[in-house]
Amino acid sequence: MCTKSAQDGKPVRFVKSYLPYLLAQAAERTSLPFHKILKNMGIKESEWRVLGTLYDAADGMGVTQLSRHVLVPQPTLSRRLDHMENRGLVTRVTGNTDRRKVALTLTSEGRETAEKLIAAALAREDVDTAGLNSEELQELKRLLVNLVAGRNC
Repeated sequence: MCTKSAQDGKPVRFVKSYLPYLLAQAAERTSLPFHKILKNMGIKESEWRVLGTLYDAADGMGVTQLSRHVLVPQPTLSRRLDHMENRGLVTRVTGNTDRRKVALTLTSEGRETAEKLIAAALAREDVDTAGLNSEELQELKRLLVNLVAGRNC
């Protein structure tokens, strides 16, 4: 099955114009080089997502909320967090008024690691998006944020 290209009218194969395929290809192209950086630093991809998410969470975050943000099932995330806590990257803080509430925060070592990784990620993003001008990049990000949120653009 072919669809018409909006640019030149030439036929385009379905898979080359199918949004999930294009998103997967873009994710693969932009993620692989950064995953090599993570591997060299001894950080798993799920740990990176935890570090990046908690970096912006000034008051910490509960496991359920963190699980949604980092796209990892809660039982799997809990085991990963135990490992990260043992490595000194995250800590669990029990609430003052409700001892059942636990917030995860970065330790100083976790924050330093996150800062290094964020700098590397931003540098990688610059390389990966070099073919886009700043307006195109901002529009792409805006459209993706809306897509993820389920909003009409």
